[in-house]
Amino acid sequence: MFVIAVAAAFAQAASAPAATPPVSRGPLERYISPDDYPQGAPASAARSVSVVLVVGPDGRVANCTITTSSGNGALDATTCRLLRSRTRFTPATSAAGVPVAGEVGATIDWAAIRRGTRPVADSPPLIRTLAPPPVITATVPLPPPESGPGGARARFPLGMLVTSSDYPPEAIRAGEQGTTGFRLVVAADGSVSDCTVTQSSGSATLDAATCRLMSSRAKFTPALDTKGKPSIDTVNARIVWRLPPQSVVVPDVALIRFVLGADGKPRNCTAFSQSVGRTQETKAPDCGDRPPPGAVIAVLRSAGGEGTLRVRFESRLLRDAAEPWPKLERAGLKIIGFDLVRMRVAPGGKVLDCFVLERQSGGLPANNLCRPNMQIQGYTADGDAEMRIVAFTALETAA
Repeated sequence: MFVIAVAAAFAQAASAPAATPPVSRGPLERYISPDDYPQGAPASAARSVSVVLVVGPDGRVANCTITTSSGNGALDATTCRLLRSRTRFTPATSAAGVPVAGEVGATIDWAAIRRGTRPVADSPPLIRTLAPPPVITATVPLPPPESGPGGARARFPLGMLVTSSDYPPEAIRAGEQGTTGFRLVVAADGSVSDCTVTQSSGSATLDAATCRLMSSRAKFTPALDTKGKPSIDTVNARIVWRLPPQSVVVPDVALIRFVLGADGKPRNCTAFSQSVGRTQETKAPDCGDRPPPGAVIAVLRSAGGEGTLRVRFESRLLRDAAEPWPKLERAGLKIIGFDLVRMRVAPGGKVLDCFVLERQSGGLPANNLCRPNMQIQGYTADGDAEMRIVAFTALETAA
């Protein structure tokens, strides 16, 4: 939503990437049961499977890529089939709050699922969503040589050869990420005899790691010459190295106000944030280069009519679960939409669970208040705590 983008741009209340990743609409373990274990798959195959899901703007899984295999093809295929057909997500959003395609990673513990084990309070979930690990996003072989009937073929999808544990620590510390294009020379025995970087990620560390991993792990069925004998070939591919998103700090108070002129342009933007006693206020007369989408303007106009409108977005963190929800309707405000959110917060401030209790959109796009890697500053108690967020969009009227 536009006002969230304004908050990030002016108040800098969070240090998240420009586009927020998809968020599961429920615990993923509820979508898979012991009955889903494929018939004929041996018990020894019940191991973890890691995947990256591409979630479309409609919240449905458009693609599933195995990044860490169980070693059993039927189990891997079942994992992707179930996640594609059953899971639903709140889609990723652009900086302007528009739903877009995005990626999210997950690890499925089939051993625990097969036993019928369900998570307890102090254990990790059977299926845990993760930041997307580094993944081979496209493998583009060169045309086979004219002298032979076929080119080299990878024995395993190259995406299965690299996991998040392969991300070089020095690149993580330096915040380096990007796409490395590379060319492999495949020998007649199917091994990689040479690797050349054809497109740099911008990081020498990541480029070197790409060729090191591919040279040591990739195995191919070799190309054949015109006589059907194994021969040398080349293969082009690329790998996307992507760091997990940074922590999103939840402010105690976030307040954004702007004037929407009759021409539909926002002016006189003011953003205020407060968290653990620290406050920040920013003003921008022209409101920057991210205007509200036309759909948002239409909703505001429908609620406030023509002429100049004074728009207000406000969110408050309620650290005490016993504190009553604040009264939204009050003199001088016309509420358009609101969200009531509940969270479970661990010692140190990491948000473990977050879901919307009630939402009245008023026609506005979703606020996406529940994000990955949310952090509450200043929470130092020993146990988990329940906290809540109330957020609303309103028009300021004469009191």
